[in-house]
Amino acid sequence: MLPLTKTKRMTIAQKYKKWSNLDLRKVAMDTLMQNEDLYINAQKEQMRKGENKLGGNMNSYKWQEYAERKQGMNSLPPYGVRDNYLTGAFYKGMGIEQVSATSFDIGSTDSKNDIIEQQSGGDIWGLNRTSSNSIKGEFTTLVVKNIKNATE
Repeated sequence: MLPLTKTKRMTIAQKYKKWSNLDLRKVAMDTLMQNEDLYINAQKEQMRKGENKLGGNMNSYKWQEYAERKQGMNSLPPYGVRDNYLTGAFYKGMGIEQVSATSFDIGSTDSKNDIIEQQSGGDIWGLNRTSSNSIKGEFTTLVVKNIKNATE
């Protein structure tokens, strides 16, 4: 006979109550906030490719000489398209701030945040379909783990 492991026993009524009280939106938001780096790293990778949240390109640089210099530094975005990276301060300052139980804001604490947002076309924050799909599996696994923890 296999040795029994200690398990936490729960009645059906107790299990039902735990599941009934489960707020999936809160679990998802808590998971996001606990794993902010997962989202922010996908945001950075998207920007490094010059992509905005809609899946298109961020705005182009105004000066040809600067576009050439930037292309030499990062050839991932199409020629002349912004990647919002020069010193790294903008990327280092990226983070998520929870603004309600079901919503959050993304931004950078870098002093150039507002200028960069304006020059880049405004739709820079948020993951496009490709970037979102790149973290979907890992994020879903983390949410399921948190649901399991909340209902055991």
